[in-house]
Amino acid sequence: MCVLYYEPAWAYGGPPRMVFDLARSLAARQHDVTVCTTDALDETSRVLQREQTSQGVRIVRFPNVSNWLAYHLKIFLPRGMKSWLAAHVRDFDVVHLFDARTMPNAWASLEAVRHGVPFFLSAWGSLPQGAGWRSMVKGSFDRKHLQRQLSGARALLAQNQHETQVYAEYGADRNRIRLWPLGVNPTDFENLPPSGVLRRRLGISESDQVVLFVGRIHILKGLDTLIRAFASAQRSIAASLVVVGRDDGYASDAKALAQQLGIASRCHFPGGLYGSDALPAYVDANLFCITPTHFEETSLAALAACACSRPVLINDRCGIPWLEEYGAGYCVPHSGEQITTRMTEMLSNPERLRGMGMRARKLVEDHFFLPQVVNELEALYMETAS
Repeated sequence: MCVLYYEPAWAYGGPPRMVFDLARSLAARQHDVTVCTTDALDETSRVLQREQTSQGVRIVRFPNVSNWLAYHLKIFLPRGMKSWLAAHVRDFDVVHLFDARTMPNAWASLEAVRHGVPFFLSAWGSLPQGAGWRSMVKGSFDRKHLQRQLSGARALLAQNQHETQVYAEYGADRNRIRLWPLGVNPTDFENLPPSGVLRRRLGISESDQVVLFVGRIHILKGLDTLIRAFASAQRSIAASLVVVGRDDGYASDAKALAQQLGIASRCHFPGGLYGSDALPAYVDANLFCITPTHFEETSLAALAACACSRPVLINDRCGIPWLEEYGAGYCVPHSGEQITTRMTEMLSNPERLRGMGMRARKLVEDHFFLPQVVNELEALYMETAS
């Protein structure tokens, strides 16, 4: 598996968590799993150990040229990885690449094609080019590397129908695009903490409805839309907004907007919470909401909320397959008006919210719990390697 960041780099959000769960699950099934990654950890630190075995997974890390570039601009240039991939890709039966536009993926796909090793690509929302200087950089990368990945991959794995469409728009063969959703580990949600822990910590009344966001505090996460929608909804409903996540350059703006809208006392920013430390936030929430401005596809945090029996309100930039079929929440266009309308409607009916939360739990049990997701991936690997 080739990924930019891996356990314990939880500051980078869902990707290291997902690959960690996949790798250790496959290792537990007696597969030999190697994760090729960088030394990224957080804003100020790196993982110092270059090679280790953890929970049956061999981890090989390479030092980034700049930890600042990796954390702030997502520019990863790991020293020594290119030569390692050139020497070792041929030793594997299957290679799995995560994210579309990374130099490690460019190097790994080149060696996989050269040595006839089948590889898979999980783009994880990274295909759209966006705008500005990033778009120009991505265009240059695409001309040199992306088409090789799209045309050479044995399968292109999409989180939802939108990502399936994006693969096709980039010229990928639809016959090689497979819907493969994200997964959450059911054992992480077996022993939930008692309710009230986060409310007491933040001084939130038991009578308040709590709207929860979990993710990077970045302008692309659409927090301005969320805060404005909450400001409208809370006029008629006693509610609090809890924004959990590391500051990625937008926290001061988000707090200033809350102040400007007169809701600062109802908006809470407890910082980043990872793993089991985040569970009290999900337990004390009545509704999970995320409204990104760019297509990031399925939110792992939203699935965690569902696993805690909490309904979700999302926009079409982060669709969850089967969400509305199960009555587990709503996916609306990314305009602020519809977010406001749905949020107000959902918060005004606590009993209905609880019912939606129960159906959200059923949704993840049926489609997103890790054993089933790993079963599907393992079948693809075995079919390819046979």
